This record gives sequence, C-alpha cells and structure tokens, in this order.
Amino acid sequence: MIEHENIQKRPLSPGKQDILWAFYVPICSIICIFGILGNIISLIVWRKLRNRFRARNVSTTTYFMLLSAIDMAVLITTLFVMVLPYAEHSVFKSRSYAFFFSYIGHPIHFFLIFLSIYMVMAMSLDRVRLVYRPFSRYDINQHKVYLMITIFTGVAFVLNIPSFFEYRPTLNKQNTWELTELRYLNRRAFRDAVFVTHCIGVIMVPWMTMFISNILLIFKSSNRLRNMRNITTKDEPNADHKQLTYTLILVSALSLFLLAVQCVARCITMFYFVDNHNWNNIFFGREIGNLTLPINSALNFVLFCLPGKRFRKELRRLLRRYLCRHQRVLPTSSINQATDNSGPREVREVRFAQFVQSRNNPMIVLEASQSNTT
Repeated sequence: MIEHENIQKRPLSPGKQDILWAFYVPICSIICIFGILGNIISLIVWRKLRNRFRARNVSTTTYFMLLSAIDMAVLITTLFVMVLPYAEHSVFKSRSYAFFFSYIGHPIHFFLIFLSIYMVMAMSLDRVRLVYRPFSRYDINQHKVYLMITIFTGVAFVLNIPSFFEYRPTLNKQNTWELTELRYLNRRAFRDAVFVTHCIGVIMVPWMTMFISNILLIFKSSNRLRNMRNITTKDEPNADHKQLTYTLILVSALSLFLLAVQCVARCITMFYFVDNHNWNNIFFGREIGNLTLPINSALNFVLFCLPGKRFRKELRRLLRRYLCRHQRVLPTSSINQATDNSGPREVREVRFAQFVQSRNNPMIVLEASQSNTT
C-alpha cells in the first residue's frame, strides 16, 4: 500500500474493501476492455471519414481521431495503475512495479488524462469557431491543426510535471518494496501549487471553457438549424455539420459532469488530507470518484454512434466489407456490384440482397456470368 508520512491511516473496513474491489477489478476491467475496443473502432471510422471527406471538417475529424487514441491509452494505463493494485495487493512489493508506478505509470496516466481533457476543450473551441464563422473551415489545414495539438500537449505536460515527483519506491524493514509519498507533499506551498495547476489549470479552466462553448453552440446551432431544416438533406454538408456539432455537445456534456465529480473528490482529498479521523471516508470517496476517469474515456464510442448518422453509416460499411471479405470468394463483378454505393438507397439494398443470395447459391453467379458472355 501507499504510505504517507504524517497520516496514521487505519485500514478500511472489510465492507468498503469489498466494494472497492468489486468496482475496480470486475467492473472497471470490463469498462476498460470494451472502451479499448470501442476506441479502436472509433479511430478506424474517423480515419476513414477524414480521408473520404478531406475537403471539409478536417479539424474536427482529426480531433476525434486523436481523442479516441488518447482515451484508448488512458484505459490501457488504467488497467496497470488502478485495476492491478486492487486485483493483486502484493504487487507493490515488487521492485519493478514500484519503479514503474512511481516514474512511468502514475505520471503518464495523469498526463494522458490531462491531454484528453484539453482535447475536448480544443474541439469545443474549434466547433464554436466553425458555427460562428462557417467559412473559416476553408482557412484551416492539417498543419494548423497539428500546431494547436502540439501546443495543448505541451501545456498538459507542463501542468503534469508535479506528478513525476509524488512517489518514490523504498525498501522497508521487511525487505519488501513499497511506495512512499514524498515529505514535501504535506507542505501548504506544494498543495497550493497543485491546486493552481491541477484544480484550476486542468479542471476549472477547461470546465468553464467547455460549459460556455456548449451554451454558445446550442444557442447558435438551434437558430441556424431551425432555419435550414426545410432545405437540408442528409447528404449535404449542413447535415454533416449538424451531426458533428451534436456529437461534440454530447461528448463535452459528459466530460463536464464527470469532471465535476472528479473535481469534488480530489478537492476534498486535498483539503482534508491531514485529517486522521476522516481519512478512511475521504480515501473511499476519492477512489470512487476516480472511476469517472475510465467511464469518461470508454463512453465516447457510444456518444459517437448516438447522433452521428455518418459515423454509423461508415461503421456499417466497414463491418459489411469485413464480413464479405471472410466469405467465399466471388467474381469481381459481383463484389463490385454488391459494394457499390452509387444510386438510390433502394437500388443499393437490392444489389446487396442479390449479392447475399448469390453467395448462398453459386449457380446464380454462374448463370449471370453465362448470360453476360452471350
């Protein structure tokens, strides 16, 4: 277990230990596994959409791709930093894991969390710009987007520097390794510095930015889309613009709620950190609040699918091609006809139905090829 220099921590009651084990080992593991798979699918789909519609929404799709990759990394580090210690309590006795947690796992985990928060904030600001200045999308290229990503990554790394100096592995009297929090963590100056960097710089500033951006997006988009409702179709850029805006509002709204829960849990831990009487309750509440981090990273795939018709359409196209690729090999003309997306929707459905029927009955393909030759 992690030891603190000035707090006499009493072990948690068996009931609270069982609750934390249930939340972290089975539940959090399932959330992380499904979240990793969902973010992999999201990354593939957004990459396809960016390549397919390269002339528009370049910045938004790039941010969504990066957010999927970052959230996937957050969930992977969650398994090693948050789930593994509860699954195997003796893991901290290992010298290799103690060094990994102190200098790699814990700081990198929080850096990825900070970066994920800043990416959602960057998407919110980018979407506000596109809503209030629709023609500015033609002024943004990939180089400018990558420059903004680099700036936000640097800010997140600088704010995360204190995480690299929170723990150190030490060898106790039982000749086993354990994590010890450094002594200066209890000093008021350090707590104030952490409050300014983490609570204000990482949570409050992005939270207020996303909150104001969502209000502006809802207000402006509702007026614009109400006026264009009768002239927009699902294949026009306006429909794509509307879907991406709704997707971003859902993603940022979930982040706002979960960040608020995490902020309350961490602030209570920080300001009552030296209270010996309430330590167990504070520690228990903080651990429950930390579960909002993997939940936030895992639910983005669901939020992408809810309002995004184009996202769901591209996902169905990829799944259909994957299933067809593992079926019996058919003539090239039949595959091209089945996967051809041109023409009305009814024609595409008839082509795909003929493709499935010919797959089950190869004689149909033979007759069709003979008729073509004659």
